[in-house]
Amino acid sequence: MSRAAKTTGSRSMTTRSRGTTAKPRSTTKSKPKKKATKARPTRRSSTPSEQPESGDDNSNEDEEEESKVRVPSKRKSISNITQSLINKRQKQMTLPESDLEYFRSAARRFSATYSPYIDWYQVIYAGLEHVDDLVESGHAYLPQDETSLDTLIELYQELAAVVPDMASLLEQVVDDGAIDGLITSMNLAASAAISQDIRELKSSILTYAREHLEIKHFDPPIKEDGSKADTRGWHHPQIGRLLCTPIKLPQFLKDPQKFCTLVRDGVVRINHTQFPSCFYQDGGAAASQGKDFVLEHLLRSQLLAKVTSANFLLVILFLADGTGQVFVNIYFGKSTADNFVDGEHDSRFRVKRSGKAYRYNIQEITYRHIAYTSLLLRHSLSASDDWRTDDGAVVKCAAFDAVIALFEKPKYNDEEFTAQLLKEWNEMFGWMLPSGEDATGLDSDDDEDSSLNMIQALVQHKRKATANTSRTLTNDTPPSHGDSANPDNSANA
Repeated sequence: MSRAAKTTGSRSMTTRSRGTTAKPRSTTKSKPKKKATKARPTRRSSTPSEQPESGDDNSNEDEEEESKVRVPSKRKSISNITQSLINKRQKQMTLPESDLEYFRSAARRFSATYSPYIDWYQVIYAGLEHVDDLVESGHAYLPQDETSLDTLIELYQELAAVVPDMASLLEQVVDDGAIDGLITSMNLAASAAISQDIRELKSSILTYAREHLEIKHFDPPIKEDGSKADTRGWHHPQIGRLLCTPIKLPQFLKDPQKFCTLVRDGVVRINHTQFPSCFYQDGGAAASQGKDFVLEHLLRSQLLAKVTSANFLLVILFLADGTGQVFVNIYFGKSTADNFVDGEHDSRFRVKRSGKAYRYNIQEITYRHIAYTSLLLRHSLSASDDWRTDDGAVVKCAAFDAVIALFEKPKYNDEEFTAQLLKEWNEMFGWMLPSGEDATGLDSDDDEDSSLNMIQALVQHKRKATANTSRTLTNDTPPSHGDSANPDNSANA
């Protein structure tokens, strides 16, 4: 999988086991590292009740020293991030390009491109301790095992690749005692972004589901703006058909209503380790024939592609081979999707350069994009109103991890299957993704409103007109005397 650049600029990075003494950075600091466990509010002047009692000859010196520390004029001004956090609490507006927004934007990005379940508390503290050496080592909330710690450090590096001058900004926030406030703000931003994706799918998923099931109407009817608790998930037999794992489809098809009741009552258990039939291009028909067919058409469904595309690039896909509705909805966006029909490159079709793909300059489809899409699809069809709430036996976080495991855990990884799957997804959507020059380059052939495109057309027109005039003048010029005497010219005449 291609990830964001993993370097943190000129900062030297050392990965150490938990609890070891932090190694100083290349730039020597005269002050000691901060303790991460202490929140430090803005200092205030001392009050009489806080003054130390006179117990020895040095008490006055101690008082003078403490007073110096607490004089407001001696304290440096708080960072822009801390001020923004204060403004948030006071419900004041903050600048969109503020330092705080860099972190919030990164949290939104990684929720859809890496994982919706990132623990930013652990990521930030792992980096502060083991990469930038800004806090004391041995933080109580970091994982003990080296593998988990390395994963946190790797994600911290990727965060540093998209947040300008991150180490310097974090040092200021640690000085202000506002690091926990920053992490909370990042978590809220990520959660809000995921919730927005969910809201956009709540009604459109029913349209996609009808197309996938090849039906015109649900029976019984489902109101698009109605409550999910009573009309989706295992409360509706046709939605249940999409959620049923393929190996149980024969039992389901005998009596859908009864099967749904058994699932709701916990007699039949459908959990997060059982991929639903809506993940399959053929609705799980091939996989229902036996355990040896479990990979047949897996993660190639029309629903998955359509949901991804509407959120990713603002596109809703209707592919002739039945692949990919949800994916288009997430990463390309709905309006672009509406104009893309049957997988054909219509001459009038244009990918609108909005959605996550162009916002985050995503140039390749990865398995994490597919996993995020699968989570949203599964939740949108479920009876659960909150994506953070488990749906019966389906644990949402574990459902995401189950798809990731196909690619990352050796015991589940069929290399031929995963390589072919990613190849197909990138062939399907790769031409719609931004190229390396789209984010920073000047060329934009499909942007009719581009000033540069207009100027280019004028320049080309003028050059063509000049060339035509030059050729006309050349043809109208009479031959010279020397040319008339030329035997070749005479012969041609």
